[in-house]
Amino acid sequence: MDGNPGSVLNGNQQWDHWIAFTLLLGLGLHMIFEGLKPSDADGGTPPHQHSFFKLALTAFGTSIDAMAVGVSLAFVDVNILLAAGLIGLATTTMVTLGVMLGRVVGALFGHRAEIVGGLILISVGVWILSDGL
Repeated sequence: MDGNPGSVLNGNQQWDHWIAFTLLLGLGLHMIFEGLKPSDADGGTPPHQHSFFKLALTAFGTSIDAMAVGVSLAFVDVNILLAAGLIGLATTTMVTLGVMLGRVVGALFGHRAEIVGGLILISVGVWILSDGL
């Protein structure tokens, strides 16, 4: 790099859309695969819990954009405490609504909701990739 902080950011921007696309594609395909698995028709078994590894991988994948925003904030004249507070509030609100909505949709539609969610993740990944290219 040439010592210019912007050149580091530009170098990361060459790869960020590929990383986001790959993670979203992998998570989306995994969701579709899980949604296509045959389910217990009796409903006698409780829903399976996700492993710590899957949750950590999902958290890492969804944090890529947050890292890019954080790096970008270093180059903009903003009140970092206010920005971090608003970003945290928005994230908390959206995650809480997503979990609540996911439980309702999952109970209503079962595995079909997981397939649709996987397709949505793949679509978002394709959109990020096409926007980055």
